[in-house]
Amino acid sequence: MLRFLYDSGGVAGKWWSAVYEVRCELPVDPQVEEVAWHAFLTEDELAARLGAWEWVPDGLAAYERLRAHAAEGRG
Repeated sequence: MLRFLYDSGGVAGKWWSAVYEVRCELPVDPQVEEVAWHAFLTEDELAARLGAWEWVPDGLAAYERLRAHAAEGRG
């Protein structure tokens, strides 16, 4: 869907990130050593948690770019 160069502002450098759309009917079973919790949230549920939950900076940047991409009619 989109690619961008994430800049951590001197904390950890810069790296390319990408956002993909995936549709899968198989069960999602993340590796427990890497994921403490997971669920699928609606747009409203996600928006309600943006100010309440702690987010990794590049993940939040990806979400913001995805929302802008959709607002421009490209997503």
